[in-house]
Amino acid sequence: MVHSDILCDVLSDMKIKSIPQLLECSKIASPMMIGFLKPMILIPNTDYSDNELSVILRHELTHYKRGDIWYKLLLVIANSIHWFNPLVYLMARQANRDLEYSCDDSVVKNSDINFRKGYSTAILKAMKQGETTTLSTYLNGGNGNE
Repeated sequence: MVHSDILCDVLSDMKIKSIPQLLECSKIASPMMIGFLKPMILIPNTDYSDNELSVILRHELTHYKRGDIWYKLLLVIANSIHWFNPLVYLMARQANRDLEYSCDDSVVKNSDINFRKGYSTAILKAMKQGETTTLSTYLNGGNGNE
């Protein structure tokens, strides 16, 4: 199980009262949040330092706090309805990217250079590890399938 003390510290810092379930999963390559009514944060079986795990949780909990998973559902629905329109595919891809960049900006806002370096390192580590899932938020910034 992932370190619950780190999760509690991040939840406290971010002033989040409801706690999403946190699970390790050997079948994923990048940290992500899934679920609409009962969100879960999935962390791959990777050796993350406490600092890396903290920034990963901050990223995913920012998505959780903002309700970004619902926005992604809306993009999938629009894409499904307009499956014949290549511009909608491009719009959804760019919107997913913008969602991740906006989350990154929110996480590093008002932080010092050391935190930003640690955050960048965690993102690069996640990007090296692989693909993404459509109805999830993920740390790797939109690398792969969207």
